Amino acid sequence: MKKLRTKIALLLAAVLLVGVLTGCAGNANDPAGGAGTTAPVSGTASPAATEEPRQVELTDLMGNTVTVPSPSNLKSYAITSWKGAFGASILLGQTDKIAAMCDTTQYPWLRYAFPELADIPDYGSFDDVNTEQLLKANADVIISPSSAAKTNEKLQSLGMTVLVDGVNIDNPKDVFQQSYAEIDLVAKLTGTTAVADKYYAWANGIFDLVSARVKDIPDSGRIRVLPIRSDMTQVYGNNCVWGYVVEMAGGINLSADSTASTGKFFVDVDAEQIVKWDPDYIFQINMSGNADGKTLDSYKAWAADQRYAKMKAIQSGDVYLIPSGIEQWDCATEAPLCVLWMAKVMYPDLFKDIDVKAYAEQFYATFLNYKLTDADWKIIAPQYDGAKSNGLT
Repeated sequence: MKKLRTKIALLLAAVLLVGVLTGCAGNANDPAGGAGTTAPVSGTASPAATEEPRQVELTDLMGNTVTVPSPSNLKSYAITSWKGAFGASILLGQTDKIAAMCDTTQYPWLRYAFPELADIPDYGSFDDVNTEQLLKANADVIISPSSAAKTNEKLQSLGMTVLVDGVNIDNPKDVFQQSYAEIDLVAKLTGTTAVADKYYAWANGIFDLVSARVKDIPDSGRIRVLPIRSDMTQVYGNNCVWGYVVEMAGGINLSADSTASTGKFFVDVDAEQIVKWDPDYIFQINMSGNADGKTLDSYKAWAADQRYAKMKAIQSGDVYLIPSGIEQWDCATEAPLCVLWMAKVMYPDLFKDIDVKAYAEQFYATFLNYKLTDADWKIIAPQYDGAKSNGLT
């Protein structure tokens, strides 16, 4: 982990010297970004204390007040899901403090760019956690999702300190506030609020840029989108980032209300409903990282399936695999890149001056101190065989 730690140490020094980015909202050609005024992202950085106590209190995503070591006294923590803390820990450069984390093999670029992540033990995720091994890891804090309530209770009964993240919400307007509250939680735990603030400024700049360009598109002119998961019949609603990015990019999420009051981010629907929706575009989240080698053949399989063959998106080839870096781009950390990319794919004339790759390369250089190459892009943004180009590779 020394390689990643050295990179992040240099980055944090740069953050403290430079401060937050400015200018993206005012200059559409500047991928560095700047703080916006109307975007939904906010951070709550804490001022530096003159003398840090040994312990502090944090409020987790369930509203629990939890006593944890202060940042300078935090030795290690563990992550038991792919919810907010996972991406936030990578973004904020805290992998050297992670005693255990869930499987990272579904993120091929992350493992390619930072192979040392393979050395971090994986003791399971959600409710399938090896509590004995986790106890032996002796982490100061366990960050576990709300959906693993039974496991959380068991961890606490064994004397482990638990911070809860990954809380489901119903109101789409709260999606990004919730996602970035998870980044705030890790930033406060690890003392990296300066990096988080820099990130919020960058994110706001992109959200403002896209919003300004798509806000006047009439409903009749908006692209009708189906955001799908591992299969055509698994769809996302607007109560999660995965679905809501479509709306932020100026599209219409056809399955927006499908998860309402279900407590879930995605639901299964039948093929008849998919055909009835007849989307203009389809965006798929690559949950396996193409580990099975079959994902890129999906478009041809759908085109050969008589149930789907005549749908607009299949006929036109407007079927796209969402890029995957730290996480899938439509997760919290890289969601601004996803919104920008989707907007350009759907409305190329409105974003013809925007170089999405430049924005992405600036992001990875700034926050991960990593320079992307053509080899990286082939891993981050693979394309379906036979579908239209994603504009990135």
